[in-house]
Amino acid sequence: MNRVLKFIILFFAVLILQFFIFDKLYLIGLPNIYVYIFFILILPYNFNQILTLFISFALGFIIDVFNITPGLHALAALTIGYLRLKFLELYSGGKEYDCSVELEHRKYGWIWFFKYYGSIILIHNTIVIIISYFSFANFFELIYKIIISSLFSLFFIILIYSLFLKK
Repeated sequence: MNRVLKFIILFFAVLILQFFIFDKLYLIGLPNIYVYIFFILILPYNFNQILTLFISFALGFIIDVFNITPGLHALAALTIGYLRLKFLELYSGGKEYDCSVELEHRKYGWIWFFKYYGSIILIHNTIVIIISYFSFANFFELIYKIIISSLFSLFFIILIYSLFLKK
């Protein structure tokens, strides 16, 4: 399948999954699960940084429009879109990234995968949860929600990842 078409399908797939499944899970008492950020995480290393920021903002903005959270997800997605390359450089271990493939565990290993995905997900969820609560009154409850939300998000992103990269 054409690589551009694959990414277009993934863009809409993560939005549909977020709107119709994961946003509804919060209503039944599960933590906030954000799988739409998978699209930002999977972009190739050499992907244009300006385009990455635009796509990150667009993803966050679309989520904000449907969830009526003005600017919350746009800010978080834009932040991780910006930090993405910095974390890739941090976790490269001196290795060069292959610009012709998606960023995946087969090439860089599971430890790299969990460090990269885990740290970006944690940053995103920290921004979303802290800004949505806008208070540190219940600090430990806030930390608990960030950790649980990040773990659930990582779990479901791994599931989507395994389906997306299946050859």
